[in-house]
Amino acid sequence: MPQSQQPILSHHNFRETMQTLLKLRCFCGGILLSLLPTGFVVCASLAQKSQPPSGGLEPVIRAARMAEQRKDYAAAAAAYEKLVALRPGDSAAYQSLGLAWYLHGSHAKAVNPLEQALTLNPQLWGARLYLGICYFRTNHFQKAVASLKLTEQAKPKEAMVLYWLGASQLALKNFAEATAKLERASAISPKDPEIWYTLARAYADYSGFLVERLLQTAPQSGSARLVQAEDYWRENLTHPALELLSEAVETQPGLPGLHLTAGEILWHERKFEEASQEFQKELTVDPACPQAHLRLATYYQMGQQPEGERSHLEYLARLKPRDSASESLQSAPDADATFQSASDSKRPAPAGSTDLKAALAHYARGAMARAIADLRLLLKWKPVDVEARRLLARCFLVDEQFQSAVSALQELLKIRPEDPEATYLLAKACETLASQVVQKRAALEPDSYRMWLLRGEAHEKSVRREYSNALAEYLEALKLKPESPGVAFAVGRILWKMNRFDEAFSYLEKELALNSHHGLANYYLGNIFLSRAETEKALANLDAAVQAQPNLIQAHRDRGRALASLKRYDEAIQAFQKVMEANPEDSSIHALMATSYRAMGRLEDAKRSALIAQQLSEKRRRMPGK
Repeated sequence: MPQSQQPILSHHNFRETMQTLLKLRCFCGGILLSLLPTGFVVCASLAQKSQPPSGGLEPVIRAARMAEQRKDYAAAAAAYEKLVALRPGDSAAYQSLGLAWYLHGSHAKAVNPLEQALTLNPQLWGARLYLGICYFRTNHFQKAVASLKLTEQAKPKEAMVLYWLGASQLALKNFAEATAKLERASAISPKDPEIWYTLARAYADYSGFLVERLLQTAPQSGSARLVQAEDYWRENLTHPALELLSEAVETQPGLPGLHLTAGEILWHERKFEEASQEFQKELTVDPACPQAHLRLATYYQMGQQPEGERSHLEYLARLKPRDSASESLQSAPDADATFQSASDSKRPAPAGSTDLKAALAHYARGAMARAIADLRLLLKWKPVDVEARRLLARCFLVDEQFQSAVSALQELLKIRPEDPEATYLLAKACETLASQVVQKRAALEPDSYRMWLLRGEAHEKSVRREYSNALAEYLEALKLKPESPGVAFAVGRILWKMNRFDEAFSYLEKELALNSHHGLANYYLGNIFLSRAETEKALANLDAAVQAQPNLIQAHRDRGRALASLKRYDEAIQAFQKVMEANPEDSSIHALMATSYRAMGRLEDAKRSALIAQQLSEKRRRMPGK
């Protein structure tokens, strides 16, 4: 079953919303009346324009102000509706009406007045910002991005704009854009836990997406088998894990990570001699692998072989001169010489070489700064050199420059979009960054229920997909915030992924009681009903899913299956066509269409769809690495 996720985002910090509203000096409406320290009076501002007859303006403004003071935003909105009727050409009145509905939580109702305000005055930055947020809240993510990009152009250093723009890109699964905006927001507002929370989710979702793509596009590649072996290991199925790794070594003997993972499995089984052999093999493939050097240093220490231990510790010192491994050498003979070579590797590199072999030599001896300098110079001359970009990414990973590694791998994937090794490495880099961001978030609010959610998501989206650990974290979050939107959904989602559908059911229902428009909650529940052959109930939830998220392709697929089961074949074909438009290379959707056409008596259409399904299946089987 598909396993896509939707960001679960709570309302952004209300205090920051208020602070941002205070910044919007273009506001003349009463939404700011109780907040502005200078005592702005709406009627004074509006009096500069022609007054309507009968002096009906001031009582309306007074009613709006009183409603705001008691935080009755529905009443404030009702007052602003009257103000808009009195002054239909006043952009400030429409803006205030939209903000009242926004503060009330009625984001759909806020959209039209904010759009009207901008039609009257396109320069209203605050109206455009909150319009973008309302688009996000109503699942119109493309519109949200378009609106928020305009606000960013006007104020490129506004953390709140960058946050919502990043969140909108994340909802669209534009992961590179999402992480870039959220990184900028976190740099501007480093103490905002909501930004760190969403950034961690973005990296975790990015990692999970990449793993799924790898398994779909290159299931027989060494990198995909490495992921599958890690999954087996997670389930304590060490024998099949080692078998998969052995098969991968036969097909791709030069792929880094295969011997390392085999060594780790054997190490944890306390088969140290066999593990050490795997680590030695890893170093013949990837001579700069820090984990292999560390394990071998430990192995030689256990065997009281100081020379072997020392050689690997010296190498680690060159890679990471401030780590504990190098600190252990400070009291050893010739430590000064060791640290001299270590500092050399961290000094700014000379002009450099455009020879890939020279960069490989620097990499092999642990001189990452020199290797990086050579590779950057080489890529100026040969920007599409895939192997140079791959080595550059590995240099960054060894040097723990994970954001730079992500950028290098993204550039590589632009040149070779389905490169299995690059996809795997990018997934691992994003997983590491997600973990680092979680730690930063924990420092701000260590006991928050969001920390339990973040830890759960880190397990859920990790390359090893530790669903049992994720479930435990989500249940702890639910204990702290049982009525918070998104928490019950997290539990239901992970149970659904674990095929524990009966248990998932109640949590998904609880989420829909809090938010009946939750697209993925409706999809998962509809999918469960469909698996139980409760087709009418399934269709109700799947209809709600595609209404909330029109681009949720798996919901369209299941909706088509439900309609076909109910013999509503015309509608089923329409649903299947939406899936086909999104992924015309999906052989299974053509097969489903063929079945529906056949049931309708449209035999020629059925024959054509079946033939396309067969051709696509054969094409996929013939693809390299399949």
